[in-house]
Amino acid sequence: MARDWRSRDERRRNQEEERERQNQIEFEALEAKDRLPLDYLIDQVSDMEDVRYVLRRLAKASALQTELIKGMKK
Repeated sequence: MARDWRSRDERRRNQEEERERQNQIEFEALEAKDRLPLDYLIDQVSDMEDVRYVLRRLAKASALQTELIKGMKK
C-alpha cells in the first residue's frame, strides 16, 4: 500500500518536472522570437567556420534585399 503511494507521488513529481521542462522550452522559444535574427543565429553556431558561413548567407540575403528595394523604387 505504501508502495502505491510512493509510486503515485513519484509519477506526480515526474509529471511536474516534465511540465516545468516544457514551460522552460516554450519560454526560451518565445524569448528567441523577441531577439534579433542575427543574435539567434550567432547563438546557434558552434565554431568560426559556422560563423563565416552564417555571415556569408546574411551578406547574400542583404544584397538580395537591397536589389529588391532598388527594383521596387524604379
